[in-house]
Amino acid sequence: MNLESLPNEVLLTCFEYINAIDLFLTFDQLNFRFRQLIRTVRLSLDLYYVHKCQFHRLCQTMLEIPEIKSQIHSLHLSNQGTAGEIHAFLSLFSLEQFPNLHSLSLTSIRKHDVPHLQSMLPSLSKLTSFRLSRTRFDEQILRSLPTIHLRRLSLSKASRTHYVLNLPQLRYLNIENIRCHFHVSVHLTTLILSQLMCRFDDLESYLSRAPALKHLTILAPKNRQLADANCWQDLITKSLCQLQTFKFIFAGHSIEQYKKFQSDFWTIEHRWYTEYIQDGMLIYIYTISYPLNELILSADFTRCKNPMISDVDVFDNVTELTLLMNFDVKTDEFYFNHIRSVILKIDGRIALQHEQSAKTITKMINLFNLKHICIHQEICADVVIELLRQSPQLTSLSISPQMLILFIRNRELCQYFTEKIRIFNIVPLLHPIFIGLKELRNICSIFSNLVQFKCRVNTIEEIVIILQSLTKLTSLRTSLDHADVEEIFLTKVKEQRQQLNLSYTVEYEDNDNDVLCFWIDREPK
Repeated sequence: MNLESLPNEVLLTCFEYINAIDLFLTFDQLNFRFRQLIRTVRLSLDLYYVHKCQFHRLCQTMLEIPEIKSQIHSLHLSNQGTAGEIHAFLSLFSLEQFPNLHSLSLTSIRKHDVPHLQSMLPSLSKLTSFRLSRTRFDEQILRSLPTIHLRRLSLSKASRTHYVLNLPQLRYLNIENIRCHFHVSVHLTTLILSQLMCRFDDLESYLSRAPALKHLTILAPKNRQLADANCWQDLITKSLCQLQTFKFIFAGHSIEQYKKFQSDFWTIEHRWYTEYIQDGMLIYIYTISYPLNELILSADFTRCKNPMISDVDVFDNVTELTLLMNFDVKTDEFYFNHIRSVILKIDGRIALQHEQSAKTITKMINLFNLKHICIHQEICADVVIELLRQSPQLTSLSISPQMLILFIRNRELCQYFTEKIRIFNIVPLLHPIFIGLKELRNICSIFSNLVQFKCRVNTIEEIVIILQSLTKLTSLRTSLDHADVEEIFLTKVKEQRQQLNLSYTVEYEDNDNDVLCFWIDREPK
């Protein structure tokens, strides 16, 4: 059976799970039947880290066939990994032209995007879900939202401004590093609070006004004021009678605090099982499964397992792992099945050798899902080779300048870099790395298949070499070390487009006039 033999009903169901840009680029020109089918399906358009050429092709299709805008129910606009995507989109389309838009996500808003959004957002009368991340303009944007029908709101990596919002119909709230105050909706059923640093009394006052709450997550690994099982029991019994799931991580200072979470109220009545990790004098008490997607693991950690349940999938939520490596890591206490990113660090007391450290890593981590590794300090090249060899999806690398100089002398490692690495980040950006143009050309020849690149440059000539040498590059972020006035330097960079015969958008990041972002118009290869 092939795809074209499937009935229309099945195809339409499948199409709803495919990003609109992939759907159109794949099926629009296939044949008449598929072209007509994708004109009727509800579309979810996610433009996060999209290639510039694909962005323009989709926009052109939407301009030629304006009815497509009525199909879009979910839209994600992002400046992350692009230069001015949000501005480019809003210059072509007003959000008012999407009459069935129910869900909107915005990532890394620039200052010049704010006036456009403030004028357009109030008209989104059908908006029920909104997500905002990586911006310092959250107050201006949120105050422009039509809140009367808003059911879901997510805020992450936003500013620390204090403001008040009234969201009477809100059912779902996910907020990181909370600094704003919400008039709690009596309809709120799901609440997720991350990086919480308030006192229990303040949180109790807030939660007691949400009687319909069914799902609560509190992620506060640096907060020592919330690990009181008795206070939580009183609050839940009196004010949160409908609570079904409670996930948390709290910092504590004694094992006695943990033991209070083992009473019948927690383990029998609600089946909210907990365990803890001890790090010196500090303990981290958490519900199972471990609720954070990040974990920093050192040899000083001791895990106290809960004997009441299996520990096979305790850390399945962890996707980003930092290993403060040495030979004393207790690998039998930890296993990570879904890791996508690993940061390798050394504790300063030993050098990381190949055989034992590679075995330690492979024993603790399922490498099938690993996509990114970050190396800040000295590590044996053979360890990196072993990770590249055993990780089929590993295509992203972040590395310190010092380690890069060492690694490019290893022929076998360079071969892996050429074959596998598509996303490359030289960290920290403020460290001058390129000593000369010859060395820069050598690095570009080794990492010849890059699609995204972050580095530091000193001159326009170095930018030209990068753009000329890396023929698959679609996104470039450069930290600058120059004496020119920012606007003069930016003008010079733009003038290079004709010389290079290359189309790209370039702009400074809002928060840092020393960082240039390039969005390059190339077909993905």
